[in-house]
Amino acid sequence: MKGYKKEIRRIDLTRISGAYLKTMYTVLLLLFFPFLLIRTKAVLFPILIEIPSLHIGVQFLLNLPLFTLIWIGGIVLHELIHGAFFLLFTKKGLSAVKFGIMKKLPAPYCHCSEPIQVKHYLVVAVAPALLLGIIPALYSFWIGSFGMLLFGCYFTLAGTGDFLMIKLLWKENRNDYVLDHPSELGYYLLKREEK
Repeated sequence: MKGYKKEIRRIDLTRISGAYLKTMYTVLLLLFFPFLLIRTKAVLFPILIEIPSLHIGVQFLLNLPLFTLIWIGGIVLHELIHGAFFLLFTKKGLSAVKFGIMKKLPAPYCHCSEPIQVKHYLVVAVAPALLLGIIPALYSFWIGSFGMLLFGCYFTLAGTGDFLMIKLLWKENRNDYVLDHPSELGYYLLKREEK
């Protein structure tokens, strides 16, 4: 873009496991444990005591195909949500959005080849974790579904890379532009050149 200078911002891949643990602790403290307290109406989580471990193992094996289908479908949906939200902010439309698998992690990704404003990129980044993670987890409190809680917790955790991106972008000027890095976890920040 003319009149803008380009600065690269990368997320160190070694930080992902630490960020994942922080996200996991947050999910446990804010979603998982409160659900158990509220929905079991007890302080010492009787749900962990009442269900024998053998029963949990058998139940898991019986539901493994469904779990796998939901897991894979959720991962695909996570990236499609990124893509749908990119489409809201691009001028080139679908030709600017690409899907693939990062070889270094390996992890699926959605890439936008058109610069969009930081404020819009923040929306794109948070959308899957919000729609597939946080909202379903909060909804589970209302309907009392432990399965919905697990789904929401997992897909909140799946947003860890997005949360790292949000943390990096948060300090940037909302009206500057962001261009996805085509092959790494990071982006180019396009700042208006001062005259």
